[in-house]
Amino acid sequence: MIESVDESDFDPINLLAKFILIVEVLCQDKESKTLLSYNRDQKGNDQTNREKIERLCAFIDQNYHQPLTLEDAANCICTSESSIHRLFEQHFNESFTQYLKKLRLNHAAENLVSTADPISHIAEQVGYRNQANFNRQFKQYKGMTPREYRQHYKLDAKV
Repeated sequence: MIESVDESDFDPINLLAKFILIVEVLCQDKESKTLLSYNRDQKGNDQTNREKIERLCAFIDQNYHQPLTLEDAANCICTSESSIHRLFEQHFNESFTQYLKKLRLNHAAENLVSTADPISHIAEQVGYRNQANFNRQFKQYKGMTPREYRQHYKLDAKV
C-alpha cells in the first residue's frame, strides 16, 4: 500500500486518506507484535510500582534539603538508577532531577511567604548551596525572583 502512493500526487487530502487506510490495516493486524521490551499495562507491576513510588517520594520528602542523587534514590528501594529514571518518567512525566527541583522550589516558595527568614537561609534549607543558582531556578520556575515572590504573596496575604 505504501509503495502504491504516487510521489507526484501531493494532494493533502488524498495522502491523508491513504495514511488513514494504512493505519486501519495495521490496527486490524492480529499477527503484529509490540516492539516494547516490557508491557506497560501489566496489572501485577502497577501495585509494585505504586509502592516503589510511594517509598521514593517519602524518602525524597524526608531528604530533599540534602544533596540527593539518582544513586541515593536507587539505593533507597534497592533497584537500578535506570529503573528509578523509568519510574519517574512513567509516573510523573518528568525526571528525578526535575521532580526534586520542583519539590525544593515549592518548599522554598512556602517558606518565603510563611517566614521572615533571609532568602539565603531558605535556599540552604531546601538544599541549594549556591544562592545565585537558587535565584535563577526559582525565577525560571515561578516567573519572578524569590524577593518579588515574597513581596507579592505577603501583600496578598495581608489584604
